[in-house]
Amino acid sequence: MRGGAAGDYRAPLFFAWQLTNRCGCRCLHCCEESGPDRAWPEELTRKECLRIAGDLVACGIPYVAFGGGEPFGAKHVWEVLGVLRRGGVCVKIETTGEAIDAKAAAALARLGVASIQISLDGPSAAAHRALRPGADFDAAVAALRRL
Repeated sequence: MRGGAAGDYRAPLFFAWQLTNRCGCRCLHCCEESGPDRAWPEELTRKECLRIAGDLVACGIPYVAFGGGEPFGAKHVWEVLGVLRRGGVCVKIETTGEAIDAKAAAALARLGVASIQISLDGPSAAAHRALRPGADFDAAVAALRRL
């Protein structure tokens, strides 16, 4: 059975990827210092990201996690996810959830994304906004329900 021991793999087991450092929020506790005006000046292009996704598949890396900035803020995120999933890579996405409408939720289900972590702080919109200025509590809850 593949995965029973570290020696079963020919590549690292995990790849953490930030497609962008841009995010619509200004979370007080952000360890990436992301934000609306925090895109890196030389973020990877669509072509570069697709090449890297193909390389990850070719190397046999089994698990890729996308964090933020907001992964759905990168226009090519769906293409990157498609390359990885068609290549058998397990995918996790950390997101505010604000971009997950009904169409996106259905697409994520079709892709078979293994894990979607939606940032939600506190039991109320006020608590959430206090920790995540710029975030939309209702959109995050709606995304959870859709998924």
